[in-house]
Amino acid sequence: MSVKTRVGNLVQVKNQNKKKSANNEYYAVMLKNSSNYASYLFTEVEISVAFERGRKNPEDQVLRSLASKILD
Repeated sequence: MSVKTRVGNLVQVKNQNKKKSANNEYYAVMLKNSSNYASYLFTEVEISVAFERGRKNPEDQVLRSLASKILD
């Protein structure tokens, strides 16, 4: 069974209260799980790792919904 979904956006945000060894920026995304929304922050390395995982496992990727193809 293929899961279909809408396309989201990664937004680059500045690390406001940066610790000494922390990254200068993160990639933020807001996701909905059931009825709750949550913000997630990823480093560039974490995004690269996730991208490679998706590239190597195309059978596990979600597909764009019809609404996404029209609206996104």
